[in-house]
Amino acid sequence: MPRIRAQYGVGERVPFEISGQETREAILNKLHYSGPMTVNQLSEALGMAQSVIYGQVKTLEEYDLIKEVKAEEKRKSRVERYYDLNLPVFSLKDQKRVGELAEVFLGKLVATVGSYFEEVSKRKQRFDFEEKGWPLDDPQVKQYLFNGLYHELLHTLMSKGVVSQWPDRKGKWRGYLFPEEYEERKPKIA
Repeated sequence: MPRIRAQYGVGERVPFEISGQETREAILNKLHYSGPMTVNQLSEALGMAQSVIYGQVKTLEEYDLIKEVKAEEKRKSRVERYYDLNLPVFSLKDQKRVGELAEVFLGKLVATVGSYFEEVSKRKQRFDFEEKGWPLDDPQVKQYLFNGLYHELLHTLMSKGVVSQWPDRKGKWRGYLFPEEYEERKPKIA
């Protein structure tokens, strides 16, 4: 069973950059692989004091990484509170499947981005950075221009309802969880 880890996260306070990271990851792993659990069950399963687990569960709940859920089939008393993950975990298989689906559109996207760079080079008014000697084919400049296109595209897609904004989590944290099997994709260099 691969362990899940926060592989990406940004915000005012990213939950995995403050103390207790290993305990929080252990709790997330247990919930991911074992389903809804109580603080007592987590404490027993992880071999840690209930007070430690309770504090970390409250931190994870505060950041909306886990949530209290109804688990009537597991509940032994009315006062038991069950917790489960509040965001998806993306596996390496998921990543590969998404990549395969994206392959269908990559040719069109590459052509579109290429056309964008052609149009940028044909415009009459020069950028300030060009006036300072930075050419349009400089890698940093191209990355900046691409990021501008990406952000405008994302804004347009959100305004038209094609994609939605990140969930509004406390601490304005945004991120993904991946199993430890996750391998970073390195860009293909032509």
